[in-house]
Amino acid sequence: MEFDGLADYVALPKIDISKDRTFELWVKTDSDDQKLIYRGDTYWGDYHYQIEMWDNGKLHYRHVPHIYKVKTTVGLNDGKWHYFVATWNGVEAKLYIDGNLDVVYNYTNSPTGIPSNNAYIGAAFDSSKGIYGHFNGTLDEVKIYNRALTAEEIKENYNKIPNKNKIIQLTSNQGGNSYPSWSPDGSKIVFNSDRSGNTEIWVMDADGSNPVQLTNDSSWYSWAPDWSPDGSEIVFTRHNGPSGVCWTCQTHEIWKMNADGTGLVQLTDNNRRDMLPRFSPDGAKIAFNRAQWESDCCNAVDVYVMDADGSNPVQVTIDTKYDWMGDWAPNNKILYACSGYSSNDEICYINPDGSAYTRLTNDNYYDVPTDWSPDGETIIFNSKRDGGSDLDIWTTDSNGSNFFKLINWSSDEGGAKYSPHGSKIVFTSNKDGKSNIYVMTLEDEEEEICENLKNINVSLYIDGNYKDSKFVDLSKVNSKKINFSWIAGSGDHDIRVKVDPANEIPESDENNNEISVTTSFYLSNWWDCSWDYRKEININENSGLSNKY
Repeated sequence: MEFDGLADYVALPKIDISKDRTFELWVKTDSDDQKLIYRGDTYWGDYHYQIEMWDNGKLHYRHVPHIYKVKTTVGLNDGKWHYFVATWNGVEAKLYIDGNLDVVYNYTNSPTGIPSNNAYIGAAFDSSKGIYGHFNGTLDEVKIYNRALTAEEIKENYNKIPNKNKIIQLTSNQGGNSYPSWSPDGSKIVFNSDRSGNTEIWVMDADGSNPVQLTNDSSWYSWAPDWSPDGSEIVFTRHNGPSGVCWTCQTHEIWKMNADGTGLVQLTDNNRRDMLPRFSPDGAKIAFNRAQWESDCCNAVDVYVMDADGSNPVQVTIDTKYDWMGDWAPNNKILYACSGYSSNDEICYINPDGSAYTRLTNDNYYDVPTDWSPDGETIIFNSKRDGGSDLDIWTTDSNGSNFFKLINWSSDEGGAKYSPHGSKIVFTSNKDGKSNIYVMTLEDEEEEICENLKNINVSLYIDGNYKDSKFVDLSKVNSKKINFSWIAGSGDHDIRVKVDPANEIPESDENNNEISVTTSFYLSNWWDCSWDYRKEININENSGLSNKY
């Protein structure tokens, strides 16, 4: 909940707590002298309980009589998120900061009087002054208990929620927002939103600023966008249908457009419900979901693969239930949720030609994968595997071991996608009532991106030996394709491409070999300070070879 420090507050019912109590909240502010939680009639008279901030950001708990109070030892108005808990058990008041006990105070005086006014969050009430002491900042996960939580419970609650300083909310209830996806350079996030009335495709900067609407056609609902690996195109789903008809029974087709919203092209045109398109790592293919029959309204869908221009669709999975599309793996496998082999959705992957089907989970839980980490080590997925009713975001190793819950809010979270470097995820949550988009940093260090980088060197190594370098002026290039021509003998060879900030070009180390080979690299990751690409190839001694990586 965001408060402007001027007029914002939340009025609660007349919450009366006779004795033991706990006040629990997350707070983020850089202001001072303000009220967080209040229940009373007058400032100097009877009040039932109060959490306020003053004295250089220290949080105070108090109840009548007024002179008895307890405050934190340090200020919490540093502009960062802090977890604060105040408990009172009739004998002692205890204050906790970020899960750790900060203060214990002998506080035997019980509250006197029962105020006639409501309880408030973000302000206080005085019978002569009215509403005052407005809070300026953000409060979250505010809870009031009629008992004193134990230290173990407080530590457990703190650990349930990841460090909120590493979670940033990008949208704030401007309609429903979902299906976020990173641009290949990590600078943008494309998503769908109904903030303009109809569900359309939008794009914003990675920090949530500068939202721009890309599609605008009220005859379609546009959703589930995905970037091409070179960042030039966006593929997405569109559906329409009569009012009141279940969305799964409406016509779904796959469309593509340029990254700026121009050049709209419809890729599929049938009555089979084509949806959830995802570009392959090389951009040559699109995997998607298609219903098995034209009349199939709410039953089976399978995974298909087609060329990026919409031609040559090929069925990959054959099931009697849903095989929901997740995404491509870095090794070119397709990640999806398979439900045809058990009564629950499971994590599965398969080759694009339908071979090498693998199921990672086989249990009584709901597991729906959404992405594979860029290094191929981790799969992120939605699940209820802890037995709760809410969808949470989990990770597992690529072999199906080491399950870990990333987020444990009292709401539904999902649709998580890794950033190009894998150090962040973007996801959605309905914790504030509507679906909003958040970014969570997974690693302590920020992504290694060179700010203000203008030039780079792209160097080619064959079998460990330097062959060639290309100097690239990033302000002048229109394409991320770089061509190298090199000489090598027949047989297996190790190709390595390195991207570094512009420096001295290494000396050439040419060998007198036999075959001229042209290699093209699409450098979707060249904003990295250092990027390393390796691939094993085999060269036919009878002919030249042209490879694109």
